[in-house]
Amino acid sequence: MGKSKIKRPYKVNINDVRSVGGPYGGKKDVNSVVLRPLIEIEGLGDMGAAILEPGMTTCTFSGEEEDDGKSDHYYGPFHEFYYIICGEFTLYWGKGESKVRKGTSEKIVLKPGDALHLTPGWKYRCQNTGVAPGMFLYGMARAPGFEQVKQRGFEESTIYYLYPHLKR
Repeated sequence: MGKSKIKRPYKVNINDVRSVGGPYGGKKDVNSVVLRPLIEIEGLGDMGAAILEPGMTTCTFSGEEEDDGKSDHYYGPFHEFYYIICGEFTLYWGKGESKVRKGTSEKIVLKPGDALHLTPGWKYRCQNTGVAPGMFLYGMARAPGFEQVKQRGFEESTIYYLYPHLKR
C-alpha cells in the first residue's frame, strides 16, 4: 500500500498489492469481498479496489455523525467515492440499518462508467446485482481528526490491515 510520507508523485499497480478478503469473522450475512487497498493518506483517507462476485455484498457501514451501534462498520462522517470499472452494482442507503441490510431502503443502480459520491449522514451497503464479477474503485475522505473506525463481528486483524495507522 502506498504511504503518504512520500513527498513526490508515485504510482501503485493493483497487481502489486496483496488482496484482503473475507469471510469477515465468519459473519453469515456478509460475503467475501476482495479488497485491494492501494493508497492510504494518514489522517485523510484511502483509495483501493473492491471485487465482488455476483450476489456478493459489502458489510453495512455508517457515515452518520453518531454511532448507533447497529452497522457492521462505523467510520464517522465521511465522503466516499466509487467508480464502476465492470459489473453491475446496487447501492442501498438510508437511515434505517435493517432496511439497508435487507435491501428495502432507497437504492441506486450502478453500471460501468458510473461515478458515485456517498455523502456523510447515512448507512450504506453495496451488492453485485449483475451476472458477472464486478470491480469498482473507491476513495474515502474522513472528517478531519476523525480516526476511530468501529467494527462489529469482524476479525480485528482485518480492520488493522486496512487501516494500519489506527491505535489498537
